[in-house]
Amino acid sequence: MSKQWKPSVTLIATGIIIPDLHFGPFLRNWWHVRSLQENGMKVEQYYPFQIGMKTQVELKNRPFIIRIVQGNKHNNLLLGFFCESLSESNEEVENDPTSAISNLYKRIFQTETRFSGTLIMENQLSEEFHGSDPNSVWKKMGMLKEWLGETLFGLDNSNVKKKLEQLKKFVCFYNEWHDYSKMEQIFRYHLQKRTCSQVDWYLLFREWKENNCPIIELHSQLASLYPNGYIFSEREMRAWRAILRATGCINITPFDKEESEYEFWTRSSDPESDKAMINMLYQNGFLRTIPSNMFNATEVFWKSFEHSLSLNKRGANGKQRILSIIADKFPYKELQTRLHVIIL
Repeated sequence: MSKQWKPSVTLIATGIIIPDLHFGPFLRNWWHVRSLQENGMKVEQYYPFQIGMKTQVELKNRPFIIRIVQGNKHNNLLLGFFCESLSESNEEVENDPTSAISNLYKRIFQTETRFSGTLIMENQLSEEFHGSDPNSVWKKMGMLKEWLGETLFGLDNSNVKKKLEQLKKFVCFYNEWHDYSKMEQIFRYHLQKRTCSQVDWYLLFREWKENNCPIIELHSQLASLYPNGYIFSEREMRAWRAILRATGCINITPFDKEESEYEFWTRSSDPESDKAMINMLYQNGFLRTIPSNMFNATEVFWKSFEHSLSLNKRGANGKQRILSIIADKFPYKELQTRLHVIIL
């Protein structure tokens, strides 16, 4: 298997953040999301596509520079990409970096080779800087010293300040859960219009606060608040997750929802220890319907059934027969998945 091409990329201009674009109606287009795994947990990092940002890569001993601009073929509020190499450049602004560099490369070298524009626009993290505020962090970097960190990060922008002040009204922490008026504000902002009006939403927080255990399993807790058989929409679940985050809770689930229905949250001030404990239980098979070290009658049945079927000689027409008294109790899809057979 061939290795993935990893270009040597140079950042030659950082560009700027424009609040009306990066925090406007098309903000999802102006940010690149990179997913990582840290301590068994999925972590997402967000990087802005800044106006005027330039990256350079060398292809066939020739420099290619991709620049981010405002506006593309479809919308003037979306980002566009423009590539240039020496005296050559794109004939028009492209909608994505792959098209920008590949189309110019094709015109120069008369080849159909395509390059990943995303790889060329990305920059690998080489060093981390930590501080108590944006200004101290930026000062440690030792570059563009005439600028303040809060200016470069857009934090002194009036629109950003206004948004941050608004968000402060809808955030609290575990030690403030007793303040019903504040909690109700958060409920109205995140959840009220997305769930049934009869639910006693505050009960979850009252009982959780009184419980010595800082961890809950979200779905089982919600089931106790709603009528039997209540079906949650994905929109409703997103709202519940939003209110949990707004009240200082952290999702510490160590697996994707496709793997298990369990979803663990903690209110602890030290979520890393809770995360490590849940991950340890998961790795040792205790967060499954039946732990891996216990007898699983269902799995034994299916494996025995499959083994018996493999020993069963095929009939004259080349087909195997499954005892109808058993087969009739299961849907076709289940039989196909469990027994690796084709149902005719």
